[in-house]
This record gives sequence, C-alpha cells and structure tokens, in this order.
Amino acid sequence: MTDIKGHIKHWCFGAEEDLAVASDLIERGRIRHGLFFLNHATQKMIKAHVCRQSNKEAPPVHNLTVLAQKGGLDLCNDDLGFLEQINKFDMEDFYPQEKNHQPTWEQALSYLNRAGNIITWLKGKLDE
Repeated sequence: MTDIKGHIKHWCFGAEEDLAVASDLIERGRIRHGLFFLNHATQKMIKAHVCRQSNKEAPPVHNLTVLAQKGGLDLCNDDLGFLEQINKFDMEDFYPQEKNHQPTWEQALSYLNRAGNIITWLKGKLDE
C-alpha cells in the first residue's frame, strides 16, 4: 500500500525547497536556472494535490496545466494562463528549436512572486 500522506509531504517539502532555491538564484541574477527551479517548485506543489485528489502516486507528467486538472484544482483562467507561461521554463534549454528571450530580472521577480503566491495558496488548500 502506497503511503499517500508521505508522498504529499515529500512533494510539499520539495516545492518549498525549490522555491527557496529559485528565489536565491533569481536574486543573484541567475534567471534561467531560477526559473527552472520555480517551475519545479510549482510542479511539486501541484503534484501534492494530484496525490491527494487521486489517492495515488503522482504521474510522471510535467505540464503544469495538465497536472492542475489531474489535481482537481479550481483555477481561474488567469492562473491557468500563468501556469502555461511558466511551463516553458522546465525544458526550454534542452530543446532549443524555438529561441525564447530570457526574461529580465524584473520579469523573473514578477514570476517568482506570482508563483510563490500560488504555491502558498495551494499549500493552504492541502490543510483544508
């Protein structure tokens, strides 16, 4: 039998740790790496919800909007659009078919703040 509470705890801890790393990297101007960790922090917190919703292990899916759907999250279109925006920070550097411009430091801080708010909101919903 799978320890779902243990999985949820694992994903939450990873999300908080990755968010702290993202913040540190972005603050130091390491934007590309910071945004990668920001994506992973968001991904992990959503995976905690997937575990709670399905009572199963989270699938090896990385698309944030797909995960949000699997987690039964009731997100507004604006938040779903934001998740779609930060999806690109997961694999962008591995597949350079489409040359994207790196966000500015100010834009990265804006992503960090918004994702941080979503992660905090999601963590609170786990306690409901």
